[in-house]
Amino acid sequence: MSAILPGGTVGILGGGQLGRMLAMEAHRMGYRVGIFDPIPHCPGAQVADFHIQSEFTNGQGLGDFVRQVDVVTIETELVPSALLADIEATRATRPANQILALVQDRL
Repeated sequence: MSAILPGGTVGILGGGQLGRMLAMEAHRMGYRVGIFDPIPHCPGAQVADFHIQSEFTNGQGLGDFVRQVDVVTIETELVPSALLADIEATRATRPANQILALVQDRL
């Protein structure tokens, strides 16, 4: 993966308090930020450049989101790992899907 330079867009799956803090720091570093979260006025959306309000299972909403970002990260380990696997086909993701799947395997 090549570096995503300031001016690029970071996509965050999940818009809770951690997403908000991540978005604020990304802005400070010169990045644009998009939030993907089903909650209309989630904390991350309040500071993001754009917010796609959609369920994680909505393929069209997710596609719209992914087309607008350069890299995707997660705000919560509750994001379905299969979703991150689909995104990896077209965008850089951090962490990788395999890491998320490992974290979710708690048995």
